[in-house]
Amino acid sequence: MVRRSFIRAKALARKMSEHTTKSEEARGGLYLVATPIGNAEDLSPRALRILKEADAVLCEDTRRLMDLLRRHDARAKKLLLYHDRSPPSRRAKALRLLKEGATLALVSDRGTPLIADPGYKLVREAIKAGIPLHVAPGPSGVLAALLLSGLPPDRFAFLGFPPPREGPRLRLFRAWREASCTLIFFQPARRLKERLQEMLEVFGDRPAALAREMTKTHQETERGSLQELARLYQSRDAPKGEITIVLGGAPKKAKKAKKAKKTQADG
Repeated sequence: MVRRSFIRAKALARKMSEHTTKSEEARGGLYLVATPIGNAEDLSPRALRILKEADAVLCEDTRRLMDLLRRHDARAKKLLLYHDRSPPSRRAKALRLLKEGATLALVSDRGTPLIADPGYKLVREAIKAGIPLHVAPGPSGVLAALLLSGLPPDRFAFLGFPPPREGPRLRLFRAWREASCTLIFFQPARRLKERLQEMLEVFGDRPAALAREMTKTHQETERGSLQELARLYQSRDAPKGEITIVLGGAPKKAKKAKKAKKTQADG
């Protein structure tokens, strides 16, 4: 009896899976597909199926995606290069294919697309054109770093890569230094020393964490005060790759001091 029930349940699950697959394929449109940020095993079965079955996959790096699919013994039907330096004609071509009924998948180099990548421009145009939009959620470097940081996750702001020019970068930091939420930045490792020192000067000392190589064998997470981390990396060679910086919100005493100063000025 137990075995018979198990077989029936398994058959029902297979039938539901087949129904979902067919109905999803029939919809067509643009699929936003999250890919691993480091560990290839984090690619979901649904994401893998979409990448295999889409008419074409838009990606920032064709070699990286081919390597990921190879690890899963899979291949995409067609790969189209799409990144922040792609000419507008590349986006126009993707929109034309979508309007003709094609199913396209969009991925970033790693993690969830549209987060600090040019995909949102295509999505915006697709929505305007009435093209169906779907998402296959999954890995996110922003959320992974937030979880590893040990800092309050209930409210946070992701501010992407700080501007390369000093003026706009400092204006961004100053605009957020009184925010009570956790702040998350992406940062090229080669400028980490200078950036930590700059953040310390603008944000003041507060809890912070640095994460790199997340989900990989050599994952690193450094936690401490911003001053401690700035001092630590002054004595180290610059790491390679990309760093995710997580800063705690503004200390309460800073907000109270600002309120008291405003009260005095009003008086």
